[in-house]
Amino acid sequence: MRSLTLDGCRLVTERCGPLLSSQFVALRNYSQSLPAKSLFQPSQAQLLRFAITGTTCSGPGDRLDKKLDERLKSQFQKNRLPKRLSTIDPLSPPLPKLPKGHGLSRLQADVETFINSESSGANLLKSIQSLENALDQCHTRVEGEDLLMTINGLLARLNRLGVKDTHQLLLLGMSYAAENFSSGSLAVYLRNYSKGGHGTLPRSISVSLIDSLLNGFKRRYWEDPSIDKSAMLRVIIGPGTEPTSADTVHSHLDFSSIRESEVLPKYLQLLGELGGEKIVFDLWRQVQAELEYGQTAAITESAIASIEAFLTLGNPGRALEAAQLASKYIDLNEHLPALTWKLLLEHDSHGLLRTVIAPATTATLLQRDIHSLELVLGATWFNDGAGHHYYPLNMEEIHSTSAANDSYQPSYNPSEYTSSVKFIRQLQGGMQKNGCSRPLDNLTAIADLLDEYEGVDIPLKIQLHENFDTLDYAWFPSCSPVEFVGNRPQLGRDIGQPLSPSSLGLISAHVDGNGVPIRSLGNVSLMQLGCIGVRASVANATGLCDSIERWRCTGHIIAWDRQSGKVVALWIGKGNGVVRPGLVKPTPPLELPFIFGTVTISDTEEAIISQCDRLGPLNNKQSYWVDVDSSSNLLK
Repeated sequence: MRSLTLDGCRLVTERCGPLLSSQFVALRNYSQSLPAKSLFQPSQAQLLRFAITGTTCSGPGDRLDKKLDERLKSQFQKNRLPKRLSTIDPLSPPLPKLPKGHGLSRLQADVETFINSESSGANLLKSIQSLENALDQCHTRVEGEDLLMTINGLLARLNRLGVKDTHQLLLLGMSYAAENFSSGSLAVYLRNYSKGGHGTLPRSISVSLIDSLLNGFKRRYWEDPSIDKSAMLRVIIGPGTEPTSADTVHSHLDFSSIRESEVLPKYLQLLGELGGEKIVFDLWRQVQAELEYGQTAAITESAIASIEAFLTLGNPGRALEAAQLASKYIDLNEHLPALTWKLLLEHDSHGLLRTVIAPATTATLLQRDIHSLELVLGATWFNDGAGHHYYPLNMEEIHSTSAANDSYQPSYNPSEYTSSVKFIRQLQGGMQKNGCSRPLDNLTAIADLLDEYEGVDIPLKIQLHENFDTLDYAWFPSCSPVEFVGNRPQLGRDIGQPLSPSSLGLISAHVDGNGVPIRSLGNVSLMQLGCIGVRASVANATGLCDSIERWRCTGHIIAWDRQSGKVVALWIGKGNGVVRPGLVKPTPPLELPFIFGTVTISDTEEAIISQCDRLGPLNNKQSYWVDVDSSSNLLK
């Protein structure tokens, strides 16, 4: 294992001139008398890096400490560095200050400077929250593997110093390993935790660990559906189909009282995703046995999770059997989600659930399907008397009584059904039908809808915005309003084939880590749906056509987050035209000062945009990188 000192030492192109021999001696003496109280005190690694490269910055992704560099530069211009009278008291070393925003190399430097004895290491672990906060501040600015490398280096340092109880650091490492879906690191931490004899994981830690594993898996699977699940499954249950090793996640989970277990439902979901069918079946048998003694919220949730896990595993027969058995003790109509019901009924060729599903549940499922079809067709049901559908696409009324009754008067105003309402309904239908879409055919259908409504302005309401009364906002549907240099859409198209990825307006965004995109946090996968325009409110115009201001772009695009299924807004500086992929430093206009936003549809079928602080891994405190989506996760 590499030392913490050398892990951060990367050479950069800018170098200083060679040092005199006296300066090297001064460097060595200076590094041995480091003061404990100065915020800008360099570590030995930083001194060495400065001597070789002319800067303490370790390279891309590291924050440059200008004050420290300037101070060292002035000192190295002399033949001898000044002597420092103050030294660290080895009997009472201070803890690292871990200052906010100084990056991972600053944290590493503080550890190297201050953690040099068993007592200082033990004191650090007693205040583990400080270390957690420092790593959390670095979390969105460096790759996950760099954080794990830092934890590994610190763990090796503490072991070398003779610190006996490092379980708090091991738990911290497990959390980051799970979030990064790193099977190798998680296995190392579990093995050390087991050797330390720390027993099962605390309940809150267990829930957090399984949540992190689920999040890490979903992120990795979204980026690459062919991801190897077997390595992590071995870490969770061992090399076989049954948990035998003491160094697995399973062996550290407490299932002594599954009637009140918060972790079991999440664990069943994780096993379903990773393919641990034998363990799911064994746990389901335990859940089934507990159901006979009465219900609890936890055991009911575990029963539902077992049914869904069997479906995820591709074993609908066992899912139907589990549902039939569970229905003897719990009301599945109350607890099973509609999608789970639908999947079960699609495979229930023998009618096992015919007496289980309630008429109200059947009606709800049918209503959902009919509503989805209505949205795709752009139709609306009016329950006035005999009831009928209204089809705004053809501007015609289709109902059962109007042909026979010329005096029939509809209870709605057809003029209210504008192009914007039709577009919103059809877009909702397409997204509801396709969900978090990967197939090219589904994305092509939405792209065709955008092309059909290109040129139509969809009124946008801005929630809680002071300019709302004086400005008008609109959403302009377009398949690919922003094109990237080197990725122009194809001009021709075979109407019988789906569009190519370059013609679908797919983009991805990564959070910036001091000049480089951070890949380990995942990306936001977006399909462009159009751009946002703004102008002075028509209500305040004089009434003359010349006084109506032209629309101008705010620099935002509206897009479909293909992973979450939400419609969102993102500022990229240019709402339409050709842009260069790369770093975006957000400076949204005063007319719409949002960096991110979510677009929702009200009950009156109006589009409403509201501000949000995050968009997946992106946050409103850091810049981000935008580029064409590589489309590696699309299905043909």
